[in-house]
Amino acid sequence: MPDARSSNSEPGVDPSHNDPEADFMLVSSDNVAFKIYKFYLLAHSTIFRDMISSCSAPAETTDRLDFTDSQIGHSSTITIFLNTICGRPLKLVRDSLGPFRDCIQFCKKYECEILLTALRAHAAAFLDQHISPHYIFIIVAELDDVDLASRAISTVGSWQWPIDEVIPDLPRWMTSGEVEESKTATSLGLSKGAGVLEITSWPIWEFHRVPLPYVIGLMKVGRKFSLAANSGNDIPAGKYFKEIMEEWQKGR
Repeated sequence: MPDARSSNSEPGVDPSHNDPEADFMLVSSDNVAFKIYKFYLLAHSTIFRDMISSCSAPAETTDRLDFTDSQIGHSSTITIFLNTICGRPLKLVRDSLGPFRDCIQFCKKYECEILLTALRAHAAAFLDQHISPHYIFIIVAELDDVDLASRAISTVGSWQWPIDEVIPDLPRWMTSGEVEESKTATSLGLSKGAGVLEITSWPIWEFHRVPLPYVIGLMKVGRKFSLAANSGNDIPAGKYFKEIMEEWQKGR
């Protein structure tokens, strides 16, 4: 949970959430202040309602909540969260996948169920861009959206892990722990040349945060259909994944 900072440094102010009339301030883990109206927080989370009621400041100062989690409390995550609850457009491009993923975990931690529904709707926009379906599959698996996961499989086409070039990391895609693991567990890294949804080709650290039913579902698809690049199995594989997950959901 957010708690008081050890540093007394004055935070920078986010230019897009800086209403001088706002009655509440969120301060990210990288020390960026967001001035907002607290009713937005009260309307979307019982946890925030409880936290805000316990951190009221004297009348002459603005109420304030500090986040210390360096991953989901980062300003890039808070920006997506606030833009969503305030009804502002989101810039959903490849480099926003990491913060978007963190925002999913942020909403789960603070029980913002309505926001998770909104993020599912926004996630569909990633499918219309030239983004590896590997990333999109993981995003929508964390959102528990079977339909979007099926559609991600159906777009695998010619996507494969590059053989010769080094793949640059997506901004904030991995946690600090995963970054360290990727440096030391090189033998457990991705399989170059394999299709990006051939799940046995994934680096081992990618499995830490992916819900197990989606991992198993994709494994079962791989037993029936080749997901290698240009295999031509995209659409039937996507449909089969949906069938598998629908059967699993019946047994919940």
